[in-house]
Amino acid sequence: MNVTPLNIIFGKPISRAWRGFGPAIFFELGTLTDNKGEYSICYDFCPWVIYENDKSVLHSESPYSEMDSYLPKVLHNSIQQIDLDEKKMKLTVHLEKCSIVSTHKSERDELYVLLPGSTIVVSKNLQILKTKK
Repeated sequence: MNVTPLNIIFGKPISRAWRGFGPAIFFELGTLTDNKGEYSICYDFCPWVIYENDKSVLHSESPYSEMDSYLPKVLHNSIQQIDLDEKKMKLTVHLEKCSIVSTHKSERDELYVLLPGSTIVVSKNLQILKTKK
């Protein structure tokens, strides 16, 4: 599947990683201005798992304390590659030291990439939609 709209974030370092409400986690990429990156990735309500060396180290149902403890470890990593598995409805974001796998099987399973002037939404069945602000 074509991930061309997401190529713009390749190589951008994670400048801030933080936990939102529920399972939501956020990654601010590039230069920070008022705690916002040039680009942002939001794993909203989609199930996600972070792997290091093929071992699960954190997931969307982990206790908040574990999320808060782990997320700073991804700082300064950059996105190396993004893979889509249409059969399993999974999107994998490969960083330098870990991978984040999200599942997109239901209506609420969304991931957002905020860009200047537009938003890319990866939703159910790995549909990639680009919207203008």
